[in-house]
Amino acid sequence: MDEAAGHDAADGDDAARAVACALAVLFSTAGLGVDRRTGELLRQEMLLAGRSGSRHPVFEVVVLDSLGYLDAADGELAAARTHRTEALELAVACGHAPTLAQVLVGVADQAVRLDRPREAARLLAAALAVRSGPDHSRPDAARAEGAARAALGDAFEEYARYEDAGDVPRPAAVRDLARVTLSG
Repeated sequence: MDEAAGHDAADGDDAARAVACALAVLFSTAGLGVDRRTGELLRQEMLLAGRSGSRHPVFEVVVLDSLGYLDAADGELAAARTHRTEALELAVACGHAPTLAQVLVGVADQAVRLDRPREAARLLAAALAVRSGPDHSRPDAARAEGAARAALGDAFEEYARYEDAGDVPRPAAVRDLARVTLSG
């Protein structure tokens, strides 16, 4: 195989993996059910996409965050925690606020699934502060907020606060907040 054909094949593989990632994000954000076999196929493609070669860190975070949602949907909360922990560390390192906020929403989803609505409320408030406003393009935050509100009732507002010393939340501070949920 000549060099050009090798690049074409690699580009095709990358494109297929990107489509698998996009489908996983679509399934996650649309609230569509993913059966175990489809979820596993998407998971394998996403792992390949996130691990093969050098990728932009934001892309890797999105892949890991999506894997966390797929794992959680399958009831695999330990695997979801592993993916979300890795996504969190990478999001803090890359310093992209919208991506960090997206990961915090994923960790809030984890908190809801662990029946820890107070932590979910705090994480959602931190995500809102990091992003400087809501992200209406993805319904994950609204779902997690609805579940936390249902569990906490009127007390939700008490926990849905994020305070940091500066105007802009420090990545290390929100990472520490998320680690509380991800530690166990």
